[in-house]
Parts: sequence; C-alpha cells; structure tokens
Amino acid sequence: VTLVVGEMLIGLAMGLESLTSPMYVSEVSKPSLRGMLVSSYALMVVCGQFFAGIVDGIFSSFDNGWRFMLGFTALPGTLMVCGYLQLPESPCWLVSAHQVERAKEVLDSIRSTDDEVLDEMQVIITSTRKNYRNEAKADSTLDQIRSMLSNPATRRALFLGCGMMVLQQGIGINTVMYYSATIYQMSGYSESQSIWLAALSSLSQIVGVVLSVIFVDKLGRRVLVLGSLVLISFCMLGLGASFYLARIGSSPVDLTSPLLDPDCASQPALLWNGITSYCYDCIQIDGCGFCQGACVQGDVFGPTEDTCPDDSYAKAACTNPYGWMPIVFMIGFLISYGVGMAGLPWTINSEIYPPSCKSRAISLSTGTMWLSNLVISTSFLTISSPGVLTTYGAFWMYATIALGGAGWLFVALPETKGLSFNEIERQFERPGDKIHDEEVISLHVPHSKTTYGSDVL
Repeated sequence: VTLVVGEMLIGLAMGLESLTSPMYVSEVSKPSLRGMLVSSYALMVVCGQFFAGIVDGIFSSFDNGWRFMLGFTALPGTLMVCGYLQLPESPCWLVSAHQVERAKEVLDSIRSTDDEVLDEMQVIITSTRKNYRNEAKADSTLDQIRSMLSNPATRRALFLGCGMMVLQQGIGINTVMYYSATIYQMSGYSESQSIWLAALSSLSQIVGVVLSVIFVDKLGRRVLVLGSLVLISFCMLGLGASFYLARIGSSPVDLTSPLLDPDCASQPALLWNGITSYCYDCIQIDGCGFCQGACVQGDVFGPTEDTCPDDSYAKAACTNPYGWMPIVFMIGFLISYGVGMAGLPWTINSEIYPPSCKSRAISLSTGTMWLSNLVISTSFLTISSPGVLTTYGAFWMYATIALGGAGWLFVALPETKGLSFNEIERQFERPGDKIHDEEVISLHVPHSKTTYGSDVL
C-alpha cells in the first residue's frame, strides 16, 4: 500500500511539474532565447533519464536494489524544491492577477534595459486585455474552458498543441524508453548487457536534445520538428526491419522432428500464418523453448523433458546475425527524437496560447500527453505480440504515425521563432474570426499610475 501511495504522489508531482516548468520558462524568457531555454527543460529531463539508468544499473546488483533506486529520487526532488524557492513569480501571471507593479519589478530584474521592460509589459498587458472580457464572465472551470474554446484562434492553437502531444507519444518514444532493455533482450543480448545498452540509448537522446538547444533559435521550430519526424520514421522502419531479419535469420524449426511438441508448433496470429517456423517464433510462445531444431516445452530454467540437452536449449534469445541493427536504429531514433520531438512540443505549447488562458490550455495539452503516454506504453506488449502486429509490425506502425504527423504539421504548424506572444496569436487568426479586439478592457490596479503606451493601469 505504501509503495502504491508513493507512486501515486510521484505521478501527481510529475504531472504538476511537467505543466508548470515549461510554461514558467517560456514566460520569463526573451523571445530571442525562448526556444533554447524551453528546450533546455527537455535536455534536463533526458539527462535525468540517463543518470537514472546509470543508478539502476549500479543498484541492480544489490540485494533489494529497487529500494535504493526509488529512494535515490528524493535527492533531485529536494534540490529542485530549494531551487524553486529562489525563483520570482511569472510576469504574465502577475499581470493577469492585476499585480502590474510586481510584474514590472520582476521584468526589471531579468531584462537588460528599461526599453525591453516597457515593450514587454505592453505586449503582456495587450494580450491579457484582449482575452479578459470572456474570461471574466466565466465562473466555473467548465465555463472558462468553454470561453477559451469560443475564440477560434485559441481553439486552433489548442488543437495543434494537444495534437503535437499525442504525436509525441504516438511515435513510440516511451515504448522505446520503458522497454529498451526488453527490446535489446528480444534482439539476443543478455539481461545485464541490455540494462547498460538501455543507459547508452538514453545518452544518445541527450546528444539529440543538445543539438535542438543549439539550433532551435537559429533554424526555427518547423525545420527541426519536420526533420525530426522524417528521420524518426526512417529509424522506426529500420528498427522493425531488424526484428524481421532477426526472425528469418534465426535457426529454422524442423516441423518433422520427433522432439517437436504439438503445443509449440503454432500460435494465434493476425498478420502471419502462426506456424512456428523459426527459433524466434518458438521462444515467443509461453512455455516453449528451442532445442536442436525443434520447439519443445520448457521455461527460462530449461526444457521440461530430459530429451533435450541443456547446452543446446534456448529460451531467452536465439542466434541473431543482425543483433547490431537494433542498436544502430535505436540510437538513431533517439537522436532524431531529441532534435525535435523531445522538447519542441513543450516549447511550442508554451508559446501559442494567450496569457489569460495559458495555464488551462497547457493543462489540457499536458493531460493529453500523459493520457497518450499511458495508452501507448501499456499497449506496446499487446500490439507487439505475435498474435497482433508482431514486434516489427508495431515499429512499422510507429513509423507510419511519424510520417503522417510530419505531413499534418507541414500544413498546420506555423513558425514561432523570435515572435512575441501577440505575434504568435495572430498566426492562428483567420479572416472572418469573431475576435473582439475593439473592446478595450481596463485592467484596473489600485494605487498604480504607471503608463504603458496609451493605457493607464
């Protein structure tokens, strides 16, 4: 019970952190540095995954090592709390809460010149005022969501943001991360080798995200996202091909052998005939293993019958002449993912919503991401089973999703590099939209006489 409660609390904390951190970084960053800084959030996440893999590898040899693995998470959590206590409040939130003077003080502390402060205050106030009337009429959370969706530009932005989060998970990233050790074992590597190869894979994603941080404000979001998806599709095709070749390259099963067990001769299948033709097919059947050209009953400890010598029995993996291919394509996939789809969906979601509804919109997109994560990660073992799509079929499905997503974003994704929040909002406006820009809503702040543009606040 304690373990379950602890995991639930960690999940709650992760959900809140993944919502607030990219949004906060976006709101306090200069437009010219916003992409790099928000992408740095993704860099820190993948660095954490890499070090977590190293820690897991070290503690895997300990008795009750899983306790140390879980307990070690208290250290970075404590450091994050200490760091967060030193941060100022977001200027965008302060303006939306009618604390304009405090917002100006925060900007004074994080901007280089007075002109930057005044210009940014004007942008924040204009954007907040633009959406203020409808938001003020909404009492309940449901009414506020309806009000947000009633604005056509915000609705388009929300569809794009949630769609990118679904796509981020739908291309199979957490399937690869959660099951990377399992995937390597499927390819013929031992359990110990698979754990360390999984850690190496995490390191390759760091390389990709570092490239994203370097180039996001030089090349722009569109180039990196679209290029990332095309490369992901290629790598997923290659990863699927590596498993298909591992199957047909493994030792064949002699269906006429007297050792062949009838219960191991076939299995339910959707996309192939289900006949146990190769060692690869045999070891994926529960209660069966490969021995001297036949598929016999057995488990990870050895064959059930004494007719098969232990030294010729295989259950965990078969001989695989293509064992190098999953490593190459997995590393290629993670680098490609890191360049675009690891951090840029977070960056773009933190940019495209008006300040007055940003927290609710990012909450919806973050919730969409975690729901997609749950669906994809829990369905992988079922989808990749021989009775459904097979392992190679599952990776080819992810390749198709990535390529389809690239086509959609080629049409739907605007470039937001270096633009102010007001300029980004206008990217989602279309002729004929009923937007009440002409309605001037004063954000009254008592005892404040600061003037920005033509508005006295």
